[in-house]
Amino acid sequence: MNVLTGAKRSRQLFAILVLAGSLSSPGTAMAQDTATEQALADDAKSATENQTTQSEPELLEEITVVGEQNFISIRYRIERAEDNLFGLFNDLNSRDDFDIVCRTIRITNSNIPRRSCEPVFFTELRRNSSQFAQSELRQAWSDEGIDIALLDRAMDLIPEDKELQELAATTFEQLQEEMLRIATENPKYLEALMQLGEVKALLQRERQKQFGVPDND
Repeated sequence: MNVLTGAKRSRQLFAILVLAGSLSSPGTAMAQDTATEQALADDAKSATENQTTQSEPELLEEITVVGEQNFISIRYRIERAEDNLFGLFNDLNSRDDFDIVCRTIRITNSNIPRRSCEPVFFTELRRNSSQFAQSELRQAWSDEGIDIALLDRAMDLIPEDKELQELAATTFEQLQEEMLRIATENPKYLEALMQLGEVKALLQRERQKQFGVPDND
């Protein structure tokens, strides 16, 4: 590894944190999703609606629309920056199972779509760990109805992401080492990391401006 100055080293470590914050790390709120920004937009609308009634309804509506458009625009820029970053990482890393794939999912009991980005090895681990539970689930349904006991047992067999994270802890550490290596060796990749960090900082400033509180997502 190249010898780094303190400033350059700090810049690279910050970039690694930016990338980590874009991954759907199991058991944490690290995924960047459309639900967050939609909620922010809704909050912006609610905030203006709860203000003292004004005599300029057109101005009030304009403020609300601008707030919503700002969050949507920043969300779109974050997704583009993530796509660019992960595309570079997938081309440069040394293992196919380190590739990061983003997809749109729907959380249980929610109709709001969520953007989830996670490494291939974790997706495969979840799939493989759920195979036996899926088999049990299929057996719970029959022409005679649903076997509740078998259904409950099958649901208990589905591992939580937190459990899978513990199983994959070593591989996640290796992934972080790979991120640092590439950031050290490839200026284009490091620049993409920094660009993503800048857009995320913009989102935080926008939330601070709209609501007076920092974005802790």
